[in-house]
Amino acid sequence: MNRISWIDNARALCILWVVCIAHLSEYTILDLHSPFEIVLSKGVLFVLFFISGWGFRNRCFDSKSDVINFIKTRLIRLYPLYLAGLVMMFAVSKEYGYSYVVDMKQFIYSLLCMASIVPPPPSTLWYINVLFAFYAVTPLIKRVSNTKNCKSIILILLILLVIFRFTSIDFDIRILYYFPLYCIGLSFNKFEKILTEFSYKKIVVVMIALTFLCKINILISNISYFHCKWLFEIIVLWGIGIASIAFIVPVCSKLPKRISKILSIISYSSLCIFLFHRPFYATIVHFSEGKLPIAVAYGVLFPGLILLSYIAQKGYDLIIKRLKMIKKYDIKVKDWMQ
Repeated sequence: MNRISWIDNARALCILWVVCIAHLSEYTILDLHSPFEIVLSKGVLFVLFFISGWGFRNRCFDSKSDVINFIKTRLIRLYPLYLAGLVMMFAVSKEYGYSYVVDMKQFIYSLLCMASIVPPPPSTLWYINVLFAFYAVTPLIKRVSNTKNCKSIILILLILLVIFRFTSIDFDIRILYYFPLYCIGLSFNKFEKILTEFSYKKIVVVMIALTFLCKINILISNISYFHCKWLFEIIVLWGIGIASIAFIVPVCSKLPKRISKILSIISYSSLCIFLFHRPFYATIVHFSEGKLPIAVAYGVLFPGLILLSYIAQKGYDLIIKRLKMIKKYDIKVKDWMQ
């Protein structure tokens, strides 16, 4: 199965933003955090969830065995590496005083991939917990082949999440943030031609819209409490998610082949990069006894992370292949979001 360049490019660039901009600056002498960076990071996460949904756009769930195989492949593809990342985050938290995983209760719920349903979720790894929550309803959504019925199911699930929020039922609010964009990915076939068409005029318009929405989100966040503030914020965030996709997808579809080849390596290693970057950074910083210089962080630390992640992913894929734990088709799809 040939890799699709715009998917590789988008995934790689989003992972680079998370681990190089949003997170790596926490371990260096350069602080890149700002309200604008925080909102843009949410936009990047919207794109990642969208890509996750896209991976199942053609998946069929016509029988019970299809659902069982889907659950099996998701667990085999993700869970062992997720478990390794979780254990490392827990160990680093205990050993070096970080608050990635705060206590045993959070660790157990994270171990069961339920930390998004029974919060608080662990730092960074909340993403995988939310992703597993989306996987749980994916067969239900995809079983409804009629477009109208599919929209109805998605709308019902969204309404239920909003009701849960109003009734103060505790769950990770990021489920509500990212669920609609994941669902758009599930039906991306209908929009692929539109989103992958590139034009400078379109990109400029989307950039202006994205900047405007980011500023609106920051403004809402800074306003003192008012009734249903969170609902207004979520609606704006959905707009940021759509604008982010409309910007990143066409740009990634037109990147030069040389850049795409480099990004394909990062994309292939993206799960391990995402799962292991915090314990890796924290361990290096601990032994260096202080925050790292920029040149060391970006010239040595991050390239080392990519290399180790690539080796880890290659080794894990080799184990899966030799044990024949997944069907031949799924072995070829060496992407954690597909």
